[in-house]
Amino acid sequence: MLEFSLKTWNCFGLPQGLLAILRASGPPSAHRLDHPELHAAVASPEIVCVQELWLRHSIRLFEKLPHPHKLRDSSGLSLGPPSLVGTGLGVASRFAIVASTLRHFAPPHAGADRLARKGMLHLRLLLGEAPRVELDLIDTHLQAQRGLEPQRVRARQMRELAALIAETGSPERPFLLCGDLNLNGLGGMRAHEYDALLRLLDGFCDLGAAADLPTFQPHKNLLAGRFFAKEPEQRLDYVFFRPARRGPRIEPLSLALALAEPLAANGEGPSTYASDHYALVARFRLGESSRASGHVPLLEEL
Repeated sequence: MLEFSLKTWNCFGLPQGLLAILRASGPPSAHRLDHPELHAAVASPEIVCVQELWLRHSIRLFEKLPHPHKLRDSSGLSLGPPSLVGTGLGVASRFAIVASTLRHFAPPHAGADRLARKGMLHLRLLLGEAPRVELDLIDTHLQAQRGLEPQRVRARQMRELAALIAETGSPERPFLLCGDLNLNGLGGMRAHEYDALLRLLDGFCDLGAAADLPTFQPHKNLLAGRFFAKEPEQRLDYVFFRPARRGPRIEPLSLALALAEPLAANGEGPSTYASDHYALVARFRLGESSRASGHVPLLEEL
């Protein structure tokens, strides 16, 4: 039986000012993105989904990944709609890519997100040939910030996300959705946005719901605290899974935080966290062919 892992990570490739955008360089504590410890950690899973590949340092990290199959959105200026950077999405895979779709969210966006062409990157991956097993995957990054206007934008983006899943998915294939959704699923702080997302993602399971671990902690993560000190801890990053109805069965084994401790100081710079977000790593097993029950075990059941 085949086991594989997927990592989703917002790399904090956010430009700090207009000059950084124009130079395509200058993410916070840029030396972290060249750290060998970080490169080894990002390279280890079979599938790596990254958000905020907007600047040279983060793009270089992605391009150095050893995975033979990679796809990322190009960044840079665009006049239609007017924007300074692309979606910032990239997926690296040890499995072949047999189909792909890049879809930008419809404008308008809110706040600083007006400068980016945020969206969704769909890939269909070939996990096995005999029998043939394909997996649908979407990497995405939704509208940031709290407040009524960003919430309205996210509500529209969630509907676009559900539409792309319906367009690209099939009951015959398992589906994974991951990324920075910028809505708080942390227990005790969940609001209508999280509930609305669950209703739209019919048949999907939030693999992080049982463990309920924050992926954004400005009071602990000093890199996040430099820019978002007034924000509470939140669970913003997700892996959602929908099993296929029949055929070879993929079952989730575990989901855990990664890159949640500082990188060691080295000759390039002082100790720092890898990003303002922690990463998530989900492990799966490809099992024998069977008719799926529709039940996806929560992590507390594994």
